[in-house]
Amino acid sequence: MRKKNYNKLQNTLEPHPNPLQRRGNKNVFTPSPLERVGVRFFDYKVIIFILTCALFPINSYSADSFEKVILGTGYGGYVNYNLNSHIANFQRLPGIPNCCPDFKTGDGTGLTFGFVFDYPIFTNFSVNAKLEYSGLNGLLSAIEPTKVAIDSMAVDGEFSHTMDAKLALISIKPGISFNIFDKLHINAAINIGYLLTKNYTQEEKITQPINSGTFIDSNGKDTKLRVQHQSTGTIPEVNPLILGVEGGLSYELPLNASKSMLLYPEINYYYSLTNIVNNLSWKANSLKFGLCLMYSTSKYTEIKQIIPQKEDENDKIFAFDEEYEIIGNSDNIIYGTYNRKDNEFIDNTIEAASQAYIRAVGVDDNIEDNKATLRVEEFLSNNLRPLLNYVFFEKNSSELQSKYIKLNNDETNGFSVDKLSKSGTLATYYNVLNIVAKRMKDFPNSKITVTGCNSDNDKEKGNKELSKKRAEIIFDYLTSVWNIEKSRINIQTRNLPETPSNIKVPDGVEENRRVEISSDTYEILEPVYTKDTLLKASPPIIRFYNAAKTESAIKKWRITAEQGGKILEVFEKEDTLPRIVDWKIDRNKDKMPRFESDIKYKLEFWDSYGKLISSGDKALPTEQVTIRKKKANRQGDKIVDKYSLILFQFNSSELSSANQKICDFIKSKSQASSKFNVTGYTDRVGDQQKNLQLSEDRAKAVKNLMNSKNVYINYLGGSDLLYDNDLPEGRFYCRTVEVEVETPIKW
Repeated sequence: MRKKNYNKLQNTLEPHPNPLQRRGNKNVFTPSPLERVGVRFFDYKVIIFILTCALFPINSYSADSFEKVILGTGYGGYVNYNLNSHIANFQRLPGIPNCCPDFKTGDGTGLTFGFVFDYPIFTNFSVNAKLEYSGLNGLLSAIEPTKVAIDSMAVDGEFSHTMDAKLALISIKPGISFNIFDKLHINAAINIGYLLTKNYTQEEKITQPINSGTFIDSNGKDTKLRVQHQSTGTIPEVNPLILGVEGGLSYELPLNASKSMLLYPEINYYYSLTNIVNNLSWKANSLKFGLCLMYSTSKYTEIKQIIPQKEDENDKIFAFDEEYEIIGNSDNIIYGTYNRKDNEFIDNTIEAASQAYIRAVGVDDNIEDNKATLRVEEFLSNNLRPLLNYVFFEKNSSELQSKYIKLNNDETNGFSVDKLSKSGTLATYYNVLNIVAKRMKDFPNSKITVTGCNSDNDKEKGNKELSKKRAEIIFDYLTSVWNIEKSRINIQTRNLPETPSNIKVPDGVEENRRVEISSDTYEILEPVYTKDTLLKASPPIIRFYNAAKTESAIKKWRITAEQGGKILEVFEKEDTLPRIVDWKIDRNKDKMPRFESDIKYKLEFWDSYGKLISSGDKALPTEQVTIRKKKANRQGDKIVDKYSLILFQFNSSELSSANQKICDFIKSKSQASSKFNVTGYTDRVGDQQKNLQLSEDRAKAVKNLMNSKNVYINYLGGSDLLYDNDLPEGRFYCRTVEVEVETPIKW
């Protein structure tokens, strides 16, 4: 067995004929270019030059190389020369004397300059925004025959009506750019402009006969004037807001080897949609030629295919089984694994191997432990989970969503709230209708009010009929399945809830599509209280560090953690691979490790060809400390009780009467030696700094009710979301304070 040195091969490789593509935010290998935004031309010579470049690329690269691209944003400035064209159909400006029969057309020149920001979306498509100043000057004129006076005689002549308009527009231009082939782009934008300069100069002047003749007034008298109706000033009754569209072509010319500086010749045509003056037909359009200079944050490296040289017999390249060799620098590693075929020449391309890497570290109080062992300890625990009394609906729908647990008549007999002790918070919430119904059975004198609401937005605007249907679907389930007497349920309807969520954001709109359940009997909606064992993980976070080597883009990735054949957690997404993924183990009691055996974890990803690449199983040592073990060893132990308050309204830290009852209950279950850890949370909605303050205010409000010296507060705002914030119930359950009470005990 021996290794073969392939370094000679690199000397024979030539660059690829196509330049670097710059779209998206993924690493890609491609022999076809992705070009950048906005190129404009400044005269016909440039047009000829660009067409020539498009047909005959000026770079000479070999088809044996590719480019690996990390794409980024672009910033730049541009300047254009304008050929302005005015199209009109009016006689005079409002309030300005003029006897012109009709101004029809005009032309002029001007300059355009501005700044551009470009953001890539796909490999051949980007969006951009421009701030621009543009001169739209134009001279409008018309010729009219008339009688002129020469030596007191009236003779035939003609005179010209002229209006010299000085116009300047400052604009915001959102736009798009699409790569049509090679370096050539097609661009389009919407122009939202403010008319900054709006001056005019007008006159009527005799043009025939040249140098002789004067105007004759309406009474046939010689005015002795060759020029009349002279006027200058600001154009009256202008439209300050000018809307237009713009389209054109652009071409990319790299200015340096890294292609961070790019020059774009460009040609664009601007067409106005708005008249310059109210109630007058007068628009100013422009053909623009110019240059755009861009700075790009894209990064790339050239990747070369390895093709063996076909020289003499002594230089033949052989491959050997179970060997690999690294070619390139540390940022660009290509792996190859080859099978031996004696005396057989390998003349096909050596394929680069894709590989996946993953390692796990423990994180506790932001400190990482590279040699972490996961310790899962069991504690006696009382657990109190608030019951959210809202049922949410899809947009424009009154159907009960499938996530809510519905029973049949026979199943209601076996339902017990105590059986939910091993369920998580959201799993308990999805039984809210069954919990309410069971408690109404237990408290036969209780009544509830079911209030249907809508978002008062779009098709739900003022739609109380929809609110009524939503309330009725809850009413029907409780009465027909649980046999609750109809007289015990009162139906009400509203548009927005009495205390609505933020109506200006989609999350708030979604939260307002709900039915609210209320009752004068506290026990109907009281928190779910259970006695159980609590599992706590140490460290509480397992952090996965991920990396991949691949010759193509990553389309999807997945990280799996399992123990004893049971899947504990799965992270996956159709996106680029993140460097770090955190597994917050304590968040889901159903997925806690329950055996003293290694947790197996692995990283998998799919490349753009659909090929699956796996890191293979890695092991995380796990230790279990059960109550039985601690009893047997007579270890010091503690009871860990967990309580949550959910009844904070949106953007509020005010403790409701129900929350105060929970605080009283917590104190009744504690002892003088108990330690209170109070943590405030919010959801993702709104400004994060304000959310941090809100979570602190909520934690302090609870601390003040605990009346103990052993209260320690923490506040996390929306930086550490307890539940899925893509769900309205997840956001409500994040508007909480968690109180963890540790009470020492001895066995």
